[in-house]
Amino acid sequence: MHAGVPMPRIAALLSTLLTAALPAGADEVVLRNGSVLEGIVREEDARVVGGSITLDRREVAEIRRPKALVEEYERRLRDRDGQGLGAYYDLALWAREQGLESRARILMRKVLEIDPDHEGARRALGYHLYKGVWLTRDPYLRTLGLLEYRGEWLPRETAEAYRKMDYDLMAAALRLSAEAQERGVEFFFGARVERVQDGTVVARGQRIEARYLINCAGLHADQIAHMMGVGLDYRIIPFRGEYYELHPHRSYLVNSMLYPTPNLRFPFLGIHFTRRTDGRVIVGPNAVLALGRESYRPWQVSPSDTLAMLASRHFWRLITRREFLRQAACEIRTSVSKRQFVAAARRLIPEIRERDLTRGMAGIRAQLVDRQGRLVEDFVQQETENSTHILNTVSPGLTSALALAEHLAPEIVLKAGLRRR
Repeated sequence: MHAGVPMPRIAALLSTLLTAALPAGADEVVLRNGSVLEGIVREEDARVVGGSITLDRREVAEIRRPKALVEEYERRLRDRDGQGLGAYYDLALWAREQGLESRARILMRKVLEIDPDHEGARRALGYHLYKGVWLTRDPYLRTLGLLEYRGEWLPRETAEAYRKMDYDLMAAALRLSAEAQERGVEFFFGARVERVQDGTVVARGQRIEARYLINCAGLHADQIAHMMGVGLDYRIIPFRGEYYELHPHRSYLVNSMLYPTPNLRFPFLGIHFTRRTDGRVIVGPNAVLALGRESYRPWQVSPSDTLAMLASRHFWRLITRREFLRQAACEIRTSVSKRQFVAAARRLIPEIRERDLTRGMAGIRAQLVDRQGRLVEDFVQQETENSTHILNTVSPGLTSALALAEHLAPEIVLKAGLRRR
């Protein structure tokens, strides 16, 4: 958070995935992305040693406390009924200390019904005093000359520069597609492939005859291949990679690429720093299991993709590997907590601070998994008499895409009996 607007944090001892059982009456932390974590929530800003994560208040929708605590709140509320503003305000402060956030906010609003200018209640509800007027957070930050960019409030010139840079990759893709169309390539957008049979591709009712099929469908490459009886030993499991961007005024900290020592048991590179050709420095990605092949945001869930994944032996053999569970727990922590992400980045550059990073883009890694639940780390290409299937490419996929195409094209042209233009 910027412009001197502090955000409270929650230190929590939380369980992730298949960890040890928690005691009865454990707290539940409901995140804004819909996830629910169980554990013991400590006081705000407390230090918790061992197995802890720290969450930004903005990431938490609700903290559900044990039933006994809620009953104590109800008893105190009955005792204070009719006692006036002070009684409600004191109970609101107590409720907030106990993590009963929603009940505390209800009481703070009741205080404002009695006294609209009550400073404590206004500030507790996120108001800021500006020239004698109470403003909610967003209007207040706009008065400071800030603009919102991907959930962060930044100086106007920084936000506008980031928005302009967002168009770079799209512009490159559009230019490549225009050049392809000039050479006779025809695109069918929004045409989901329903089946492939005997050289005929059926997509949204359209029948497209193909003498030779090249399957470079990325996240869906295994599905296309399986329609043709190819690559049945493999399945793509999606992993979301989330990035932050280093603020321009701190970009001097990174001159080129900066990587951690890799974990040779996994194909993930770990959170690293990359200086792009446009001068931007991106940080990441992590690698979080995604609940959908195109679930680019944590709250996006594809029921069909999730059910298909859960029905796959590839998936279950992957997640029952002890070393994978440990790695997955670490990755989840960097997804739900910015502080944990920054901690990973600081292993490479200790000077990095939370305010130096702004949430950036996210991508989906089409991770190929074999029948034994092993993450495939090498290039995988399979063929039939009239088709080539690119089932797996290695990082960096986008950077290597054109070089890979140049390498494969002569082989495919020769095999298919095509004439190269």
